[in-house]
Amino acid sequence: VIQELNNAAAPFGLMYPPDPGTVTTATMGGSVAENSGGLRGLKYGVTKHYVMGMEVVLASGERVRFGGKTVKNVTAYDFSNLFVGSEGTLGIIVEITCKLLPSPKYRRTMLATYSTVEAAGETVAGIIKAQVIPATLEIMDNMTIRTVEAFAHVGLPTDAAALPLIEVDGMAQEVVDREAEAVVKVVSENNGELRVAKSDAERDGLWAARRAALPALASLNNTVVLEDATVPRSRITDMLLALAEIGRKHRLVMGTFGHAGDGNLHPTILADKNDADEMARVHLAVDEIFATALKFGGTLS
Repeated sequence: VIQELNNAAAPFGLMYPPDPGTVTTATMGGSVAENSGGLRGLKYGVTKHYVMGMEVVLASGERVRFGGKTVKNVTAYDFSNLFVGSEGTLGIIVEITCKLLPSPKYRRTMLATYSTVEAAGETVAGIIKAQVIPATLEIMDNMTIRTVEAFAHVGLPTDAAALPLIEVDGMAQEVVDREAEAVVKVVSENNGELRVAKSDAERDGLWAARRAALPALASLNNTVVLEDATVPRSRITDMLLALAEIGRKHRLVMGTFGHAGDGNLHPTILADKNDADEMARVHLAVDEIFATALKFGGTLS
């Protein structure tokens, strides 16, 4: 489990950066097979950037080792990266050699509140334009905000149209302070209200709220259709507005959250599997979600 790996690495001042929302249950094998991203993907990248080697069992039963522990390993084909994201179709991964990084010494976590989705989307783009690459830049729409607050009671503003959750980190306090100041300026320019975590406990509470998004939404009905659509950052606002319209058009309960910094959104539909008419509308909505992502120059994941 990824969290267990990080717990073991923490006493040495190290971390495994890929950070899926289900980090406490996601396994390393599953993460490698899926090439998982996660909350820290914008700054730190995804799983493929941290796999140095692996041992696999092929369909023939043969055990084969690819890659290794050296930083430079460029002889022949890079079969390790070929297996990352292969979803078990090429063989079974039985051992993984992964890269760890030094844990950042300083962090600043901020929650921005907006009355419009457009302003939240402009903030995401504005932070990147300000030459700040946050460790995390997440977003939740109003449906997700209200559901998480009812589920976890963490003090989220339920009247907000959207909440970007931002964290900057680094090895130098002055660098983190400078990046945080730039974020504050961008939020102010877009008429947002900013809450800065004043303690580790408050920081943990904010991130617990984001990680509660899926279980909170899943509690609303007996069927969860969690999708994964990615668009260029410049189209985040357009995609969020389009998702809301798709939900209204098909008369569905849908909340959207995700990794705004890299354009990866998780539209989550809550439905009753015993209602044939509703499930038919769910399928139509999913088709439209992916068609819209492709129209905006995005991808399915």
